[in-house]
Amino acid sequence: MPKHQATSEIEAKNGAISEALARIEAVLSAGPVDGLKTHALATKARIGINSLDRDTADEALDELTAISPEPTELVLMKSAYERAFVIQTNPADFENLPVESSETSQEQENLMASLDDADDWDFFRLLQTADELLAHGFYRECTDLLRDRVSFQSTNPALDTLCDACLRGHLGPLAKEINDALSPQVKESVFGWRLTSTDWVLVDFSV
Repeated sequence: MPKHQATSEIEAKNGAISEALARIEAVLSAGPVDGLKTHALATKARIGINSLDRDTADEALDELTAISPEPTELVLMKSAYERAFVIQTNPADFENLPVESSETSQEQENLMASLDDADDWDFFRLLQTADELLAHGFYRECTDLLRDRVSFQSTNPALDTLCDACLRGHLGPLAKEINDALSPQVKESVFGWRLTSTDWVLVDFSV
């Protein structure tokens, strides 16, 4: 991802959404080549989705669809869009909903199908997909995607996502495996404490 677009995403996450979008719009107004335009539009879409600005997200996704970006990129965008805007529950109707549903949407099915190409992804896309899987509750799939691609020597976003999936999915044996592999520095950090403070991580599953 070009540096200025990564800067814009960080800026937006820190609350400077208007400034971040203005930077992206400046790039798009300059008439960038197709590859750079795709990156800029993807950044704009993510900012719109993360800030719950549906008009911005719609505008960026419409343009992305028109220029036919890489399929996986669009699958991730649509999955995140659905999570932000489509799967919305009216609080007044909440009590009438089942506690859990086994149904999956088309976008969730597309997200799962995209995992067939995971071996060819760069790490940034891998981490984005893992975050989407975690958000949708596909904990086992999230851990399968990350477990052999994560460093246990220091804290990092991938390790954080992997451990979150283990804890939320109650994947005890894998969590214990990760805990055993953590470096002493990580075990002594707040991150390591959070993982090892969960009782079932310390259970001996070999018995």
